[in-house]
Amino acid sequence: MTRHRWLAYLQARLLPLQPEAAKQLLIKRLRAAPGRVQPTLDRLNRDGLQDFLTNPLLLTLVAVLVVRKRGHHPDRLPAHRVGLFRQAVDVLLGMEERKSWPLQNRARAFQSPAQARKVLSEVALAVHGEPGAKLRLSEVQQRLARALDDRGLPTALLEIQRITGLVELRPVGGGQDLVLFRHRALREHLAASRIAELVGLGQAQAPTFAAVLARAARAPAQWGGAFAQACALLGGHAEDGTAPRPDLVDRLVDACREEPARTWLPEWLRTPVPRRVVPRAGDEPGARAGAAP
Repeated sequence: MTRHRWLAYLQARLLPLQPEAAKQLLIKRLRAAPGRVQPTLDRLNRDGLQDFLTNPLLLTLVAVLVVRKRGHHPDRLPAHRVGLFRQAVDVLLGMEERKSWPLQNRARAFQSPAQARKVLSEVALAVHGEPGAKLRLSEVQQRLARALDDRGLPTALLEIQRITGLVELRPVGGGQDLVLFRHRALREHLAASRIAELVGLGQAQAPTFAAVLARAARAPAQWGGAFAQACALLGGHAEDGTAPRPDLVDRLVDACREEPARTWLPEWLRTPVPRRVVPRAGDEPGARAGAAP
């Protein structure tokens, strides 16, 4: 952790975990299964999931999956990062333990963890790409594709804040509230989930989706990973039983190639894939009547 002091304010920034610190965290979290520490480290390094090794929250969620999720051995963790992100969010929402969901015995805005996850992904997409990962509550409400329920967005956000700690509703005076969504990796994944859902619902050409593309054009560095994960989700890499939909991947890529998006897309999305044309016999050089030898 690094600290900088300006006048009376103290700003702290959490640095990525170093390899030895990651190992010590797993030793602590996997106390009930010490033999799985090194296999977990090997799995995350081998499959290009190093982001989970450098982030304390993500690594803790992986440890929970290894210990609790049906006795998962590290080799049975999802092979693709989107699948691991999806299961990590499930752990935060308690979707593996529906009978003891955190708010089962109190009045709540959601009837199930799945409903909470849906709202969380909508809020993630609304906030993603904004400076400081924060946005006024009134603007978040405007960006949501649907109303929540009669208890309203503030109640829903406070409930998600209690369950996961991913979002924060902060009063700023004048009757205004800020919505903060600090955890970049999970925010990006949840935003990607909502993008994939919109494409699956046939809304890739809708005004709401066009607004997302316009925001992405203003902050390109923030959006490349979200769209890449959306393609992976539509390609069936979430390992949640959803059938791959390459046609929807194509639809998403086509939507992204339209202006104003094509100026910020990575090269692999910006340049159309060349189509291989097999010439017919009559089209070969010299085959047509009168063609020069």
